[in-house]
Amino acid sequence: MKQFIPTLLAITATTALAQPLPNTKPLKIEGDLSAQMVAGIDIFLTQKLQESTTKRARFWKHDDSSRDAYQQSISANRKHFRFCIGATDKRLPIKFLQLNSTTTSSSILYADAKVTIHTVRWPVFPGVHGEGLLLKPTGAVKARVVAIPDADHTPEQITGLHKILPPRSQFALRLADAGCLVVVPTLIDRRDEWSGDERVAFTNQPHREWIYRQAYQMGRHIIGYEVQKILSLIDWFAHENSLIPDPVPMGVVGQGEGGLIAFY
Repeated sequence: MKQFIPTLLAITATTALAQPLPNTKPLKIEGDLSAQMVAGIDIFLTQKLQESTTKRARFWKHDDSSRDAYQQSISANRKHFRFCIGATDKRLPIKFLQLNSTTTSSSILYADAKVTIHTVRWPVFPGVHGEGLLLKPTGAVKARVVAIPDADHTPEQITGLHKILPPRSQFALRLADAGCLVVVPTLIDRRDEWSGDERVAFTNQPHREWIYRQAYQMGRHIIGYEVQKILSLIDWFAHENSLIPDPVPMGVVGQGEGGLIAFY
């Protein structure tokens, strides 16, 4: 008789699991559930955006009486925004960029009468560094600018090293030709060849999403990382300005995804 007890217990457990919970009923929705979910999210977010116009005043207390007063009045908003995008890690001090040179290769990719282009990298905070191109004008530096490409464009494209974009889109090179010292950071792109691990599996998630999904678990965001890389360059610009009697203007400009990061 004992040999039948496990079987009876399994049947009893299966029967219990098959019973619906009180006050519930089977979910019966026809059609594409994913599309319906996205449509519902769109409705919800659109509603929240519309509500924000009436609720905005409770979160923003602008004081336009002076520059310092304005900066102070929005300091809490800026702090909260840094938290939202995960740009909260303390950056390392920076006094120079690292030229990517070795005993067998030079950091110089291009040089003419107006500008020299180097490959560079710089520390941001432990475990994170930036990479990109440095465009140095041969004459006096009139301004220092971070030129941020779209995530689908490389630094080489907006500097004219790769003849893919039309001249009007090579804005980093145009700035350098005008006498600006320019740094062009490399953004994480939207391709997917590195989204995975050969020891496990690869996915078709774009690189930006791949990094975002991992960063999110740690309260970080890929945009926050890239904002930090730009701010690190601004730190370097400020250091360079501190070494000369007449500091030059500093600026940030971007296109597409780079425009969003410049704005943030």
